[in-house]
Amino acid sequence: MKIKNFSIDASPTKEFFMEMLIRDIPLSRAILDLVDNSVDSARTLASSADLSDYEINITLDEASFIIKDNCAGIDLKTAENYAFRFGRITDLESAGSRDTGNSIGQFGVGMKRALFKIGEEFEIKSTSKNEYLHMKENVDNWKQYKNAEGVDDWHFKVEDDTSTGMTNQVTGTEIVISELHSPIKEDFTESYFINTLIEEIQIAHSVSLSNKIKIKIHSLTGTKELKPFALNLISSEKIKPAYKKLVFEKDSDNPVTVEIFAGVVPRDLETSGWYIFCNDRTVLQSDKSNDTAWGTDKTVKFHHYFSRFKGFVFFSSDDSSKLPWTTTKTGVDTDSIIYKSTLNEMVNIAKPIISFLKEVGKETIDFNSSKTNGTPLKDAIDKGHKEVISYKNIVSESDVLKIDIERAEENPEYNPETKIQYSRSVEQIAEMIDYIETVNSAKDVGEFTFDYYYDNFIGDNE
Repeated sequence: MKIKNFSIDASPTKEFFMEMLIRDIPLSRAILDLVDNSVDSARTLASSADLSDYEINITLDEASFIIKDNCAGIDLKTAENYAFRFGRITDLESAGSRDTGNSIGQFGVGMKRALFKIGEEFEIKSTSKNEYLHMKENVDNWKQYKNAEGVDDWHFKVEDDTSTGMTNQVTGTEIVISELHSPIKEDFTESYFINTLIEEIQIAHSVSLSNKIKIKIHSLTGTKELKPFALNLISSEKIKPAYKKLVFEKDSDNPVTVEIFAGVVPRDLETSGWYIFCNDRTVLQSDKSNDTAWGTDKTVKFHHYFSRFKGFVFFSSDDSSKLPWTTTKTGVDTDSIIYKSTLNEMVNIAKPIISFLKEVGKETIDFNSSKTNGTPLKDAIDKGHKEVISYKNIVSESDVLKIDIERAEENPEYNPETKIQYSRSVEQIAEMIDYIETVNSAKDVGEFTFDYYYDNFIGDNE
């Protein structure tokens, strides 16, 4: 028998690839990918954390979707090697692309996924410092493109202008998507979807919004300028939050820095829990699940006693592939070695806070039963709304929550009560009610007989 060796083409079709790319991504998350790109672009230009010079405008209606920014723009090399590729080249620097260090984008699919998800036609105009590029494409036509060998051509056609000496004073990118898919048209006219989108962007980019980047959404419901979600903890003379800094892979070109802030806030069950950020992008908010160790062998299950707990964890690195986030940036990679090590530190920092909040819960029970004469721990937290500060302004030298509050004094007149429960036949109880005459129920019988015995056989002896 003569064995013949040959190869089989296993490359995907464009239709299959596109379907897989957009199938499981909600519309709001696809739009968030585009916002991520603009925020990345602003951070590229900014010389500090201050992003007040940059603005992102999103306009959506039943005819089109537009996102426009005045950020760094897309240079030609970045367009060739990253922005329009399906996947990310490992060594962008050698490929000639601009530095995307400390970026939010990691996987090289976000913009393309959004373009395909939203509509059939898109146009992109982008001005960077020394270049201008323009692309206009119909997705149905693009899917039909073939190369000379009749194989799917995955290239996008781009017009660029790299005129010698070009120096653009105004940079930025505008993306216009039209011929919207039917479900998208409906969503863009629904106030519920608009409000959901606003909330998700505000949460995802709360750090950048607090750094004063402007993000506006223009829709049929009007114009809304987004506001940051407050990332605050109580910090006062009586209560000081915990803080710890970690550095992983210190000797590498791109180490990973982790900062952990944790403490207490006025009670709010909905917003309490852990918040996780990767390069300032929120990937988990108010988390109370196993992902942040709640209800595992590491710590207790989240309880309403802990509705005053809040913690922030910031992972940052110039190599975003080292950060513990998922491809949709909506969760953490719990298998990451860096995350596992950080989680242990989170648990250690949270333990004394959990113990303190259990004490606050017990304090309330003792006060309600008159055992103590006040709730100084609870009062210090509830009045702390006047003393909450941003995590950015927290100066702490300890990784343990500091509490300097005198505990409530016991009430000297406290005489706790308990219940006595026992059973007797209905016939016997009925006979007792008839005999005693001043009682009307089984409860009355129990209390009468106890008081009679105590008064006649114990009380006189005290």
